[in-house]
Amino acid sequence: MVELKILSPTAMVYNDSVDACFFPGVMGEFEVLPHHGNMISALSEGDIRIRKRQEESKIHINSGIVKIENNIVTACVEL
Repeated sequence: MVELKILSPTAMVYNDSVDACFFPGVMGEFEVLPHHGNMISALSEGDIRIRKRQEESKIHINSGIVKIENNIVTACVEL
C-alpha cells in the first residue's frame, strides 16, 4: 500500500492508502506501486486513477505536480 494525498489550492481532495495510482505525466501516464523509487514529476491534464481493493476511481485534473517518497505520494493539483 502507498499513502496517497491529493491537494488542490482550496481543499484536501483525497487522503487514503491505496494499492496503486496512475498519473497523467507530461511524458505520458505512469503507475505508482508500493516501493516505487523516489521522484518528482509534472502532471498534465487528465485523470488520476486510484486502485484500492480491485476497485478503481478517477479524479480529473488540469495540471499539477506529484512527489513520490518512501511510499508517500503527494500530488498538488489544479482541478
